[in-house]
Amino acid sequence: MKKLFLFFALAGVVATSSFGYDWYPSVAVIRNVRSVQSRTIADYYVSARFDTVDGIVVGPAVITVDCDTSEEISSAEFNKLRTQVEEGVLRIEAEEPWRGGMEYLVTTKGTPLKVSRSEHFRLNDASASVESELSLILGPYSEKIGGDGYFRNPFYQGGIKWTLWQQFSRARYGVFIVTRLDGYTIGDVFAIIDNGKRYTPVIYSDSPIASVVLDENPDYNQSTWEGGYKFPLNQSISDAADSLAKFSEGQYRVVHDETEEYLVGERDVLAYVSFGSNDLHSLEVTENSKPRNTWLPGSIAETFVSTSARTFSSPPIYGQSLIADLVKEGACGANGYVYEPFGLGVINVKAFLISYLYVGNGFGESVLMATPQSSWMSVVVGDPLMSIRFIRSSVTPVELASFDARVIENRIYLQWTTESESNNLGFEVEMKRGEEQLWQKVAFVKGAGTTNEPRSYSYSEEHDRPGDIEYRLKQIDTNGDFAWSKVIQVTVSAPQEFVLEQNYPNPFNPTTTINYNVARQARVKLVVYNVLGREVATLVDDVKSVGNYSVRFDAANLGTGTYVYRLSAGDQAFTKKMMLLK
Repeated sequence: MKKLFLFFALAGVVATSSFGYDWYPSVAVIRNVRSVQSRTIADYYVSARFDTVDGIVVGPAVITVDCDTSEEISSAEFNKLRTQVEEGVLRIEAEEPWRGGMEYLVTTKGTPLKVSRSEHFRLNDASASVESELSLILGPYSEKIGGDGYFRNPFYQGGIKWTLWQQFSRARYGVFIVTRLDGYTIGDVFAIIDNGKRYTPVIYSDSPIASVVLDENPDYNQSTWEGGYKFPLNQSISDAADSLAKFSEGQYRVVHDETEEYLVGERDVLAYVSFGSNDLHSLEVTENSKPRNTWLPGSIAETFVSTSARTFSSPPIYGQSLIADLVKEGACGANGYVYEPFGLGVINVKAFLISYLYVGNGFGESVLMATPQSSWMSVVVGDPLMSIRFIRSSVTPVELASFDARVIENRIYLQWTTESESNNLGFEVEMKRGEEQLWQKVAFVKGAGTTNEPRSYSYSEEHDRPGDIEYRLKQIDTNGDFAWSKVIQVTVSAPQEFVLEQNYPNPFNPTTTINYNVARQARVKLVVYNVLGREVATLVDDVKSVGNYSVRFDAANLGTGTYVYRLSAGDQAFTKKMMLLK
């Protein structure tokens, strides 16, 4: 059985800047007033990164725009967006000079993703991602916006003489770092905000827990290129594997695959780069090409495939990618491309991973310094300042061995086990239904503190309405640090017929519960009568949608005896008896 490790930060160990843990004064998030998704995500991001030092707000700034919500926009629509962003940056820098100038821009789900400037994509196309074009505003490269094709990234540091310790500066390099907060759902985006912060702790001990997964696709080596040499994207992965093995210092293990097998089911992934089977074999594998990994907080990914934040489908859609699937699984940041990247647009894997894993640079900075070309196709999903700090500890983390759910009628039973625990205060059970955007805390289950013995936990609850329901566990340490488990999904099936169940308990004094099922929308009336046929209570009189329902009957004001309750739903009626004993 695969195990998912939950980590807690050790008090006082994680490094912080002198301005606090979430020091984001140089970041501005772009909030589109036309999109509920954009407004919700932007507001959540600002609140999650909010901090003050000596009364000064050091959280992200907000740039409000009014723009199209379409995924792909025209050059004219982009120019409208660009003008509003430029005005927003200039306003913030004028009104809040203590921020020291804007360095990072963050777009959100609900703002456009790409700019289409031609009908047919070609290597020197002027089409580009919104993010890569916004990176050039208000600087020496602004005239490149809308130009044909790519140009050399001024911050690229993937060459022979690396300067990966060189700190990014917009004043020095003339560009912004621009990332995007996106995913299938708003809940998915909230997860990458919560799990991908600055200085995210990655705990290791005598043996590494974190995995760096590097998956080549050898099908390209011989079949696509003459001469028998390795395809450049595979070579980039191979070079990274060699270097990371030297730089690891026991903090992570490198999983490097050079076979035709597409790696899936890797655990505790901190970094993932795959040329995989999703490109050449998407017609064959579709859903099976999802990695199905478990991911650590602060985890990053690169797919080498174009992205519009779509999933796999059959037949495949041009532009599909693993990006949204990776975010759904738990990846906190991913680099992708809005149009086919060829070999010129993709990142230098070695520079990307060493910058993030070894040097400790932020996610956005690591992607930019490893990207050869600017103003083209890149879209970086995640917090630009997300970074990690390796913490060596002899303390055993909370080791979650299993987390499962099952449905019996309309009751959901959750069960999970731990192999060992250290300073475990307990677990908050969180739930969200269907397309709901926010997770809700539904219960708290006390943990075992510190133990090396396996422990089992459970929780159950009823759900009246049919549909898909997701659960996750929030493991909380005694010092307040926390981490989330994987997300599991269950389905409460819709009832196939109208049913009136026997009350429970029966006999009762003075309260009892009556359950009933509604198979189709109908006006439902549930009435209680005495043995003389007189109505003593109306419990339900309303239009009900399909689902399972419960109602509580309080007979405190009634005398001992037999009562009849009758359910009428549409053209059907059901009657049962119950006994009140006082």
